[in-house]
Amino acid sequence: LDIHILEQSWAIYFLNIILTGGSFFLLLFILYKIIKLLDVRQEYRLLVLSGFAVGTLFFSYFISLNNHTIAGSMLLLGFYFLLKLKLKESSNYKKYIGLAGFFLSLAAVIDLPTGLAFLGLFFVYCLVVFPKKYLIYYALAALPMLILHLAFNYQVTGDFLPPQLHLEFWRPEDVARILASRSNVVVYLINILVGTHGLFSYTPILLFAAYSMYRILKNKDSKFRVEALIVFKGFLIIALYYTFKVRIYTGAAFGYRWFMAITPLIYFFLLVLFTKKRSQRFLGLFFVAMVFSVAV
Repeated sequence: LDIHILEQSWAIYFLNIILTGGSFFLLLFILYKIIKLLDVRQEYRLLVLSGFAVGTLFFSYFISLNNHTIAGSMLLLGFYFLLKLKLKESSNYKKYIGLAGFFLSLAAVIDLPTGLAFLGLFFVYCLVVFPKKYLIYYALAALPMLILHLAFNYQVTGDFLPPQLHLEFWRPEDVARILASRSNVVVYLINILVGTHGLFSYTPILLFAAYSMYRILKNKDSKFRVEALIVFKGFLIIALYYTFKVRIYTGAAFGYRWFMAITPLIYFFLLVLFTKKRSQRFLGLFFVAMVFSVAV
């Protein structure tokens, strides 16, 4: 029995190292590639990369097996390929739109609400930003993972719905507890944004990303206005979905883990701020926010 438990714990350890740990470091690598792509000023590059690495929930979760870390890295990877085309780093639309479709579909089947929302939103993004004739590559590349997901669902549940939507698979007492956990949607929304489980109370540096997104959305001539609209709408969809459809704060998890996968996309707009020289006052405020984020 002791040998069996030991073997099982090693299996879990290596699964975690490969899937979650590997995804976390892949995420940092992609983020660094985006930092270079945006031409973030040299003196800020280490600062903003470190801010994400140790100042977000990803740092807390990369030691435990979870789907949000993996989905977040896949979302950012898909976005990176589209960004290369948008910024004219490549003109190979077939390749990069196809790669984006594949990795975004992978995010969709790993983290259903967030991934599916952005799979659809980035399809619209491609429709608006790139020549329409290349949309077929996005759709075709997304199909294999979606079909595989549906096939697995059918094998497990007997239909195409994911297991978590089948309440009959849950213990009755757990269902009753979950359905009775929350009554006030306003309090819930406040708590997941700035309250007890708040995205911005656990990760204050994201307030700078929100500020950047707000400025970009106000400026109709901004280079990244379409990207800001896509991410903002995705965030709104996810926040409202969980506010009205879910009654728990992600169980006993640390922070509001259901916002994790979207965090890298939000953080992109923080990077945009650092493409320009910032004042000492601005940097001081950012440093204070980063200290709090790391401490949390």
